[in-house]
Amino acid sequence: MHPNFQPHNLLNDIALIRVRSQIPIDGTFITIARLPPAGSGNNIPGAGSINYVVGWGCMQVGGNVVNIAQMIQLRTKTQRKCANSYGYDLMNDVTRFCAGYFDQNRGVCPVS
Repeated sequence: MHPNFQPHNLLNDIALIRVRSQIPIDGTFITIARLPPAGSGNNIPGAGSINYVVGWGCMQVGGNVVNIAQMIQLRTKTQRKCANSYGYDLMNDVTRFCAGYFDQNRGVCPVS
């Protein structure tokens, strides 16, 4: 867990897992996460780019977290489109980006 995780606003909501042995990377079920080069200043994916999000969050509003990690493919949205969908600007575009299919209620956090 990130040492500066802030549960009230979910800043630094990331964790890394250290494994004892090598994990086989087969390109189908397990693949490499490609990150931008350190110091490139290009840490936020541009609007329209495809992103893969993996986690153990809830599958429905008020539901329990799941035992098996789930994955969803989402397109990055502009901050303006995100603010219009939620009715307010909840994103800090320096540290976060917005992705999802709001018209289909597909995203990381279900809203209905």
